[in-house]
Amino acid sequence: MRKVLVISLLACVLLASCRPVSKEQDYVLPTAKALSLDSLEVDDFVYGIFTLYPDKVSKPSLPPKGYKPVYISHYGRHGCRYVLRDSQYNFVYDVLTRAYNDGMLTPLGTKVYEEYSSLYPSLANRAEDLSPLGQLQHRTIARRMYGNYKEVFRSGKVVAYSTNLQRTMMSMASFCEALKLCDPSLDIYSEASRPEMYYLNPHSPQNPKVNAYDQRYRGEKSPWWEEFDAYCQKNIPWRAIAGRLFTKEDYIASFCKPVNFVRDLFYISIDMQCVPQGRPSGGDCDGFFYAFTLDELHALAECDNYLYYIAKGRYAKVPGRGWALSESLLNDFIVKADQDLFDAEKGAPCVRLRFGHDGCMMAMFALMGLPGWDAVESGPSKFKDIWRIEGITMASNIQMVFYKNSKGEVIFKMMFNEEDMELPLESVQGRFYRWEDFKTRYIPCVEQGREILEKTADLK
Repeated sequence: MRKVLVISLLACVLLASCRPVSKEQDYVLPTAKALSLDSLEVDDFVYGIFTLYPDKVSKPSLPPKGYKPVYISHYGRHGCRYVLRDSQYNFVYDVLTRAYNDGMLTPLGTKVYEEYSSLYPSLANRAEDLSPLGQLQHRTIARRMYGNYKEVFRSGKVVAYSTNLQRTMMSMASFCEALKLCDPSLDIYSEASRPEMYYLNPHSPQNPKVNAYDQRYRGEKSPWWEEFDAYCQKNIPWRAIAGRLFTKEDYIASFCKPVNFVRDLFYISIDMQCVPQGRPSGGDCDGFFYAFTLDELHALAECDNYLYYIAKGRYAKVPGRGWALSESLLNDFIVKADQDLFDAEKGAPCVRLRFGHDGCMMAMFALMGLPGWDAVESGPSKFKDIWRIEGITMASNIQMVFYKNSKGEVIFKMMFNEEDMELPLESVQGRFYRWEDFKTRYIPCVEQGREILEKTADLK
């Protein structure tokens, strides 16, 4: 019964797709960059986790002689989505509309109001939803995976698991749909259910190791919020931005927190490239970057980067539960690979797909101590120098491709966004490593995470 239910779920999600998709449809990004108020190109640091997945990746590296690909273990972030909360769309619309009705908008403010109010009806109530571009990203990645590793798919069995949110389920559905178009004979089992959440999103309440402290660690009740809020107030030049949009720079301070308005307009702007109204999807809106200088955009992006570092990175002022919780995801990679490789002759899957979220990948990289994700810092002004979230793009993914030779020896390569990763292991050739060496190095990381969680389990 369980299998029927989850397959039916996938069918429903596929039917919910916005439009039929051709097998040959390509994912191609515009070459022109969006410009800020001071006519400077908006860079990936500004976009942060809204950075688009690359449309060009390297050709797959070839393994040592005598090795053939036999198995793929994957974790993918959902693709492009709308902003995270409908309140962001509504808040910006309400503030601009009130100011327009009060006659308090400058010519630039009027331009932002008119453009945004024309888009608002098609954005409202879509928060968190996967966009058509997000679907295309996953179909493209799936087609490449199949084309690059056809030998792996010959056994025909694929399993796919997703967190139980629309954007991840739709990402899984798009990926599986593309694989089916490549090979209709594939046996694909898919599931989105709470029992799998503990490793797909280790920070979710469905993980039994998440405690009261972890729940409190999010949002305005968290122990770090006061310092973060003060940093934003000091470093985001909201007065200059508000003075550009409103005839009196302190006008909106009478009915809302101006820095929150500025931040939400920023989030809507960096997300525009992800949705149908944005230029990468064929629309004509680049966002509202013309209301910000590049320095102002960097200040806003720095605060977003700050949020992710203290939540998922090795922030020195907290016990480390944010990254320690990812032990369940890293452990799932290790245990399931061993299990699937051992049972390959007994019908185990040749491909294991997982669909989740950006923060889960950041936290796992921090747990593993990978370069760029392992720095310990307490000073907020330094976070941008040791932690950069734009690396986790929309549809970011980890692919571990395993190979065997005639002696049954197992090697692998680990790819991030389809580019081979250099790991702190002895190389067999290039960036191919022995699976046993990976386990020797990273099982202790799983144990370290568990030890931290056990020691801090009673934190409130």
